[in-house]
Amino acid sequence: MECNVFNFRFQPLAVVAWGWAMTMSMVDTDIVQEFISAHALKGPEKLSQDGQYDYLLEKPAAIVTSEDDSTVCPQRSPAF
Repeated sequence: MECNVFNFRFQPLAVVAWGWAMTMSMVDTDIVQEFISAHALKGPEKLSQDGQYDYLLEKPAAIVTSEDDSTVCPQRSPAF
């Protein structure tokens, strides 16, 4: 993955999933939840543990539902 320092200055938030990345200048929770719902749990590892990505990672994600992430974005509105 290529690091673009210019991009980090204007879009400091990155959301990543296997084969996908999205950067944002401001947090839009609806867009982040759509991204997670569309791309979560699709990596080749099929493991209930963190993957290998750690480049510029400041804090790993916490377990929200179960170790297997049985529900993706559980607090998301059913209207989506």
